[in-house]
Amino acid sequence: MTALVRVEEAIGQLLSWTLLLVVLLQVADRFLFAGGLQLAWTEEIARVLLVWYVFWGATLVQAENSHIRMDLLERALPERARTILLMVVDVAAAGLVLVLGVSAATYAMHEADFRLPATGLRRSVFVLAAVVTFALMLVHIAVGLVRKLRSGRAAAPGPA
Repeated sequence: MTALVRVEEAIGQLLSWTLLLVVLLQVADRFLFAGGLQLAWTEEIARVLLVWYVFWGATLVQAENSHIRMDLLERALPERARTILLMVVDVAAAGLVLVLGVSAATYAMHEADFRLPATGLRRSVFVLAAVVTFALMLVHIAVGLVRKLRSGRAAAPGPA
């Protein structure tokens, strides 16, 4: 799994730096060239990158098991009960992610018929961020569940 997480982190870095460069290009065009470079595509690309960046970040947080959580009950339980509780939470999260992923995939197919005006990209590029990252989240949840089943213990949450 560490190889997958490293690839995901590299893609997150690429999204971050690309978003920064596109926004800086947009700002430079507006303030240095008064919009004379005709870079209308930068706004659309920045939006697409931001959506992908946000969903990708959620995937990285899932990989580290560091989503924000209220752990008062979790900490009060003995280890075996804590493990069972966290497995139930994982199954519920997997169910939610699966439902959202299927819904997003259906919507992405609908949006594929439409194009963004400046770039000509299919509008489904926004929704595909959810489809791809939900699939990756399911992989991370499944790996976490398998680890809990094998060890009989709940893994400590990642850094907050």
